[in-house]
Amino acid sequence: MSEEIKQKSSYKLLVAAIDFGTTYSGYAYSFKDNWAKVVANKWASGNLMSHKAPTALLLNPDQSFNSFGYEAEKNYSELDEYGGKCEDYYFFHRFKMILKTELEKRVNRKTKCMEENKKELDAIVVFTHCIRYLKDHLLEEINKTLVTKSETKIEVKDITFVITVPAIWDDTAKMFMRKAAEAAEIPSDQLLLALEPEAASIYCQYMHLENPDNTKKKESINSKYMVLDIGDTKIIQKLVKIGLIPATGGAWGGTCVDKAFHKFLENILGDEVMEKFSSDIDYKDDYFTFWQGFETKKSNKIGTAVSDNVHIRLPLGLEDIVKEVFNYKHMKRGEPIKRCIEKSIYNGKIEYKEKFRGKRLVIPEQADLAVLKGAVYFGHIPDAISKRVARYTYGIQTWPKFDQSKHDLKKKEMVSGEERCRDVFLKFISKGDHIEPGMRKSYIFKSLQNEKRKLECGVFISNSEDPTYIDEKGCCKLGTLEIPMGDRSETTEIEESIIFGETEIRVKACNFTTGERYEVKFDLLAEDIDMPDSRTWSVH
Repeated sequence: MSEEIKQKSSYKLLVAAIDFGTTYSGYAYSFKDNWAKVVANKWASGNLMSHKAPTALLLNPDQSFNSFGYEAEKNYSELDEYGGKCEDYYFFHRFKMILKTELEKRVNRKTKCMEENKKELDAIVVFTHCIRYLKDHLLEEINKTLVTKSETKIEVKDITFVITVPAIWDDTAKMFMRKAAEAAEIPSDQLLLALEPEAASIYCQYMHLENPDNTKKKESINSKYMVLDIGDTKIIQKLVKIGLIPATGGAWGGTCVDKAFHKFLENILGDEVMEKFSSDIDYKDDYFTFWQGFETKKSNKIGTAVSDNVHIRLPLGLEDIVKEVFNYKHMKRGEPIKRCIEKSIYNGKIEYKEKFRGKRLVIPEQADLAVLKGAVYFGHIPDAISKRVARYTYGIQTWPKFDQSKHDLKKKEMVSGEERCRDVFLKFISKGDHIEPGMRKSYIFKSLQNEKRKLECGVFISNSEDPTYIDEKGCCKLGTLEIPMGDRSETTEIEESIIFGETEIRVKACNFTTGERYEVKFDLLAEDIDMPDSRTWSVH
């Protein structure tokens, strides 16, 4: 391992990454002194062992924590069997992507998650329960391992935490996840958010360090490659590690594979059969076991299959439903399913189609852990992605002097005896610009109204590369910056800086009159953010 890489390592004892997935979740960690050796937790469900557990949460009727993962699925399926009433409990699964928001939508603490029995609960409560469980489980397992090696006990303060988030999430969704982590007792200054496709890319760049004896050929430093993870796509140029396009994602991932396979089964077995299979309490065990097995097939098939055939084991309960729905009770075992296949549109038409012809396909060992391990690496070397591409244009609302040659007459207003143009979008950075971690953009402002006790400014994003006004189509308000001013009798100059390049935006300000510096609160999750009176600001 090079000295340069060693120097970049985290200042905490270890880095722990939590991969909070739509379908499955897990965590992994590595210590500072040997950060390339990543340990991923293993979860047990009967005879099944996996590095991830289902993203399933069971809460008691009073909304207190009951269980998570395989245990939550098991407990929920057993409630009726042991005299409980499952409808009194809260069972959540596949709820993560409610935070996939469009530009004009907002995520806040009142966002709701709907559970299996159609009851709703504040999303912040649901996400906090999940993150707290994974954090506590991590600490417990690490300290079990260390108990035979040393008397040192690892605590939260010793860990840099990394939580993975989809590239398609906007800034409000990322801030929501940070708030949930903070509520789960993970300090904000010990938390990083890693974009899933970037984490996968980082793993591809540094995975050779995991096994020093690995003699596999390394890629050319000038090579370009496309990283395909379970849910997102990103193109990286290895030489300078620049994202050539903004990190993106879409309906191409693991959940969509599940939906497509579910639709495939519906086309063969019928809607009524699949509805009964998923909703009938008598088949809950079969239902969860079947989808757990399918998830394992997806993971194991990558890079390990010796043939093109995939064997999916259907539970006997599913065939019993087919017999009941289609009145096939007279048939022998296996025949009801065969009959459905013969009558379906897939009879004799299912075949493999080759993709990426002429391209080299590189599949890392344990490819299903690429995002999780890459997130651990990111915690140790957060500048591994040296540049990103801005997804939006970022700016603030200002009131410059009115210029009839370029300003809309409808926007003209008199402020302190001067003609000003309201709602002007002052651009800090354009959509598509390359941005580096820690990149700072600053402007100096002065107040127009001395009687104000605080300066307020709306921060906006836009899909346009060069927006003119904040109320144009495609513009969205992120939040409000507030700087306390106190008593003053003269115009005050403020330097406002927005720091880009990380997975969140940080804002700082300096009062040139008093010399005071501020880490300005930037609340992206306020339930209702009114348009601020930005007439207190003017470009100097």
